[in-house]
Amino acid sequence: MKTALDITTAIGFYETYFNLLPYFKTQYEVFEYLNDEVEFITGKQPYKHFNEFINKPG
Repeated sequence: MKTALDITTAIGFYETYFNLLPYFKTQYEVFEYLNDEVEFITGKQPYKHFNEFINKPG
């Protein structure tokens, strides 16, 4: 059974990122979209830059 992902958590952000990759032209576009969505929900971006997201230890 699939459950909804909370994109405001690190795991939810990562899972949603990988689920959305086929629908965007670049990895950066997916990242920007999610980062902006989380900012809209919480008032702050979880990552300052794409490189921070890619290089963050999991």
